[in-house]
Amino acid sequence: MLKTLRKYHAPILGWCGMSLIVGGYLLTTNFGVSPKEWWYLAMNIVGSALFGYELYTKVAWSGVCLQTVWIIIAIAALVH
Repeated sequence: MLKTLRKYHAPILGWCGMSLIVGGYLLTTNFGVSPKEWWYLAMNIVGSALFGYELYTKVAWSGVCLQTVWIIIAIAALVH
């Protein structure tokens, strides 16, 4: 069981991250949630970090860069 978990932990975290990012987008586009809400920005930060981790384990540097920029934008919006 533990060996299987080690094998699939990065993809599972990646799916969780993708779900947070897409879920946040769905909330803003279809349910009128403001993209300036702190919890929406937190969904983007956590989602991008999880998805970025999976991309990092696959050595997909362009994706890691994209997720890093996404995190920076969300943090800047939180601070501002």
